[in-house]
Amino acid sequence: MLSLLSINETLQHWGEIGAALEPAVKRDPKRDLGLVKAQVATRNLVVWKSIGAIRAYVVTQITSEPEGRVFWTIYIAGEGKPSESRPLMRLLEQRALETGCKAHRFEGRKGWGKLFPDYERTQGPDGRWHYRKGIQ
Repeated sequence: MLSLLSINETLQHWGEIGAALEPAVKRDPKRDLGLVKAQVATRNLVVWKSIGAIRAYVVTQITSEPEGRVFWTIYIAGEGKPSESRPLMRLLEQRALETGCKAHRFEGRKGWGKLFPDYERTQGPDGRWHYRKGIQ
């Protein structure tokens, strides 16, 4: 199950959410927790709560790109094994489709490619791995 949190819910529980996100945010050279919180407060980023095999907070963003609207999964942070994240990613792909997006993207470690072989994988100039899947 994937539930979108309102801005108020997110900010009210920011201590717990921020603590869960902190390890992932520390690996991201583009953001820090203060920036993530500010972007959530302005709804530039949104937070979802996942309850199921993997209990996690998920931070997403929709962007407009030449290929159309793109649903970005910015962070997934919480409890569970990476191998248990497949159903969660399928839920995120469904949300992307429901919001009219043409692709689902995320950045992560190289090993995520083994879990999601249906995603195209490229390495960016910053050394981070970029994953993309067209959805229809």
